[in-house]
Amino acid sequence: MGVACGVLSGCASDNELTGAAPTKVRSEWVTAATFAALDATGRFVLLEGNARYQSRAAADSFARAMARELRDGGGFSARQAELVQRAGAPIDFATLRRCGAATYMTVAWPDLPPRAPGYLRRAFGPRWNVPFCAAGDARARVLIDVPDGPRDFVIEGDTLVVSKSRTSGGGNNFIFVGVNATFPTGMALTAEDAVAVVFAATGTRIAGAPTPFSKMDDRLPVGFVLATCATWRVPLETPVRIRGEETQSERVVSELFVVRDNPCAGGTPTLYSPTPAQPPLRYFVFAGDTLSVDSALDSVAVPTNGLGRFEKVSVIR
Repeated sequence: MGVACGVLSGCASDNELTGAAPTKVRSEWVTAATFAALDATGRFVLLEGNARYQSRAAADSFARAMARELRDGGGFSARQAELVQRAGAPIDFATLRRCGAATYMTVAWPDLPPRAPGYLRRAFGPRWNVPFCAAGDARARVLIDVPDGPRDFVIEGDTLVVSKSRTSGGGNNFIFVGVNATFPTGMALTAEDAVAVVFAATGTRIAGAPTPFSKMDDRLPVGFVLATCATWRVPLETPVRIRGEETQSERVVSELFVVRDNPCAGGTPTLYSPTPAQPPLRYFVFAGDTLSVDSALDSVAVPTNGLGRFEKVSVIR
């Protein structure tokens, strides 16, 4: 699920986000140390990762500025009807406030080289998923997806300063997502649900908090992944034997990747693992000048670090 956005325009997701009430982690699913590190509600405390450009505070500041622009009379108030339609219930945009945990989705590769345009570096870099609730409601109603990449805009005091921001050729600076009221966290698959799936499949305890990961197979059409649709990278206490659906290769792994297959909000949680043979590089092609329709094409290549190609797997027990 991917949407390209202009520098000063928000986008809503193509799919509604639906799901059940949040799952609480059971002690038998995880190691003792992992269970002791859960929060008071029985859920994981997710790591922030090593942010490249936008810290959690910076992503929060930008997201708050964008949430204010969704209010009546704001710069993005025209998006209200679209977000409400996807949420499936009214949203009190006037009282939107930060709530819940921001999610940081990592990627397989390092930062794209500086000659790659900013929109591409943002689209295929890590991402923050920042949830907002309305007054009197603890459920996420709007999510703002903020790339951890070089900015083409200026935020001062949690306010977007249009006069100091680039207004053309930027792209992919943020995305609005309307959240279905039956899915309180806003994530298409929660960390807790991912762990439940892995434990049920393997019978092996999980050895730490899962990590949101952008699983972008190099054989699929180019398109970035919203943080709401992250794949969960789940570490195992002891290795397990798996068989690849595509390669029929049996191998022993110490982590599994879990994601809802298409659509990310309604598909079945599925186990994945990197294929035995991996491409060493991922190539990105782009116009040399993002403001010219006749621009010549350029390209960059980045290492995939063993995570550039995946296949569905089953556990051999």
